[in-house]
Amino acid sequence: MKKLLLLSFVLTSINISYSQPGNSPYPIIFVHGFDSYDLTWTTTYDYLRNSFSTSGNNKFHAVLNARGGDTTEYYLDVINPTHNEIGVEVNRLNNSNIYLVNFQNFWNRNNLDPRIILYTDGTPGSNKSSSNKTSIFKQGYALKKCIDSVMNASGANKVILVGHSMGGLAIREYLQRLNEFGKHSWWVDSLDEINGHHIAKVVTFGTPHLGTNFPFGTTTHEAARDFRYSYSGGIIAPYLFGNNEFNVPGSYHNKDVNCDGNETDLIVGINNNLTDYNSALPLPLNIEYTWITSNYTGSGDGLVDLNRQWLYNGTGIPSPVGKADTLLTNRFHTDETSDYKSIIRGLDEPDNMSFAYPIKLDTTYSGFITTPPAGVTNSSDSDFYKVTIPENGDLTVTISGSNSGLREFAVLSNTGNVIITALIMNNPEVISCDVTGGDFFVRVRRNWKSEYEFQQL
Repeated sequence: MKKLLLLSFVLTSINISYSQPGNSPYPIIFVHGFDSYDLTWTTTYDYLRNSFSTSGNNKFHAVLNARGGDTTEYYLDVINPTHNEIGVEVNRLNNSNIYLVNFQNFWNRNNLDPRIILYTDGTPGSNKSSSNKTSIFKQGYALKKCIDSVMNASGANKVILVGHSMGGLAIREYLQRLNEFGKHSWWVDSLDEINGHHIAKVVTFGTPHLGTNFPFGTTTHEAARDFRYSYSGGIIAPYLFGNNEFNVPGSYHNKDVNCDGNETDLIVGINNNLTDYNSALPLPLNIEYTWITSNYTGSGDGLVDLNRQWLYNGTGIPSPVGKADTLLTNRFHTDETSDYKSIIRGLDEPDNMSFAYPIKLDTTYSGFITTPPAGVTNSSDSDFYKVTIPENGDLTVTISGSNSGLREFAVLSNTGNVIITALIMNNPEVISCDVTGGDFFVRVRRNWKSEYEFQQL
């Protein structure tokens, strides 16, 4: 019988120090918010890279206002040059488990030799939005380019997206926007109406899904125009809830919400009521979503009201129903990106076979056994992975992570029947079983009830 070796899972608790780095089944892309940049994720990134293998060339730099002095059209404004001012190559991504987006850039305005100027608030003229404060519409297009680059660099066919604040709206723009022909405007593969988005999971933190009217110093930037839910006099903001562009106050840098060079279009908002996404621009239902919210002030995170940080239906169930969950923290808005414990909880691997993450033979993967929601004492954290076996053989699975609280793991058939299971008694623990060619699942589990009862003794 041929031996099929599925190398170790490194399972860790977010409260315990890491073991050796492994791989994530899908690359994770972090998308920053308004007036921010990639370094906002430094605390979380430094923690995660102890668990996941990373590359030094894992930042996607883009300019979103390249020609904003001449036009507001997205396909002219969004560029990602391959060299910086002194000729050093950038935007040539390498294989990595974690990637970072950076929109705080400008360029030399030389069409024959475009060079990106990193980490600057430069604009193409006065009274223009800087790149990291520009239209959410443009951010959706830039995110498409980023995802495409990450897939090419990593060889993965899906990615995981984590967005803070406005970054969460950029993710929704990427997923939801349809063009005039009913096709997805930004999906990497717009012809594939089921999986063309190439997204496995979405996590947002402090995102104004339902808008924020926080003054932000009464900024007139395009992004502030877009993430508001209303303007003075109760005028409905078109990006989130739909309205004609000419209703946007003239105090903003422009009224061109959909970035087509015209300021009199009727905009279809990504939301259709006070609490939920617009079913005419639907969120895909083959993705799991986690909306992380914060109640730092007692009514929100200091910039976004609590009841506007997540999507929910009329009965208060997270939306999309059955595909979304929420987490509640107490961080101030600008401190949310360093809350790696909440982010890791949001990234928790799928707890059912239908969303199981694919893994390959002869590869080491890292995962997390996360803490349960507050007050939960009788449930377990189960994580599912899917492996395709090319031929009959002896499948061996090694699990490292006794300090994570892991208690049991198993191999299941493609119908969910348990083939072999084992309690975690040693570190590492190894199980083997005879399998035929086909799809199988690996399930790892921690029983919260027994852990909770133990802690109370």
